[in-house]
Amino acid sequence: MTIDKKIVLGTDVFGLPLGGLLGDGDEKREQERLLNILKTASEKGINFCDTGVAYGDSEGVLAKAISSHDEHPWRITTKLPIFRSSVVNEEMMNQLYEAWRCTRQRFSTEQIYGVYLENVDDLEKPGAERLMNWWYTLKTEIPHLKIGVKVDSIAQLKRAFESFAFQLVQIPLNIFDQRFHQSGMIKQLKENGVDIHIYSSLPESEIQKPLETLPNSSTTLMPHIEQFHDQLQEKEISPITAALMFPLSIEEVDRFVIQIENVEQLKDLFKKWPNECIDFPFDKFSLEGESLRLFLAHSKM
Repeated sequence: MTIDKKIVLGTDVFGLPLGGLLGDGDEKREQERLLNILKTASEKGINFCDTGVAYGDSEGVLAKAISSHDEHPWRITTKLPIFRSSVVNEEMMNQLYEAWRCTRQRFSTEQIYGVYLENVDDLEKPGAERLMNWWYTLKTEIPHLKIGVKVDSIAQLKRAFESFAFQLVQIPLNIFDQRFHQSGMIKQLKENGVDIHIYSSLPESEIQKPLETLPNSSTTLMPHIEQFHDQLQEKEISPITAALMFPLSIEEVDRFVIQIENVEQLKDLFKKWPNECIDFPFDKFSLEGESLRLFLAHSKM
């Protein structure tokens, strides 16, 4: 699959500078940085971005950058706000309506490909029918819009399956964390006609960091990681190329989200994009049990 058919640019980091909200001059710099990335991505035909209401001014920065590069047919997926209330009440829904109104002002209807519910627990709260009714209304008003969920665990995904028929999902998946693939859930999703977008396809932990940077808590993983690096050397491929090859090897995966912070990262991605299939024993490096728990904990650091 060519790069333009698979990549979703993760733009959550734009609009979230370290230290708090965007200050004077920060927004312009963020827009310029993102615009440079969009221009470089468009040269490869990439036209998908992922954002979210809960990530500072990520949506606003992305919308302005896209409007400055409107000759390219951009499409976006976004995430609804995360609410901490114990019930889905009128106040929560009003906040949701306002967030969606802002999203609709920032992007055209044609640009919005899908919208995710990021807190699946909302589906089990008292009053969840308010949320369901609103989603069905959205689908009536915008037939092409895909309603989706972002989940972190198989248990969350199963609960979402039981609650409603979503059309889009964002799940974690990488060489070391193959839970959704090996459990058969990815195949089940595709059989139900769900678009599958994955994240963590390029984890910023064991896959890319040198072995000596691992904390003491990861010593349990060391033999596994060493075997992985030995296999990379044997196949003469880079960690990033292997990390890209894995989701490409799963035909049910439609797209994968990659967080890009600057043009240099994107150009490096282009250089290491696998042009051909390479026989690589991905199943051999799937973690389970305590090893997987340690990996997930370290990946969040």
